[in-house]
Amino acid sequence: MADPDLPWGGTWTLVLTPAGQGCSLTVTERGEVYQPFYRAVSHYGLGESAGVRRYLAALAHRMA
Repeated sequence: MADPDLPWGGTWTLVLTPAGQGCSLTVTERGEVYQPFYRAVSHYGLGESAGVRRYLAALAHRMA
């Protein structure tokens, strides 16, 4: 996310690797949370991996 007006930013790197007749997906998130309030909400409220977990759940639902 490259919007300078957001209180957070970062990138996701997606890597597909052949696995049998399908593939394996590896998601690497490199994020920053600039404001302490949002950092606390992310850590104590949502969990740092909430966005990736939502993405993977949506992807699994789509592929089912």
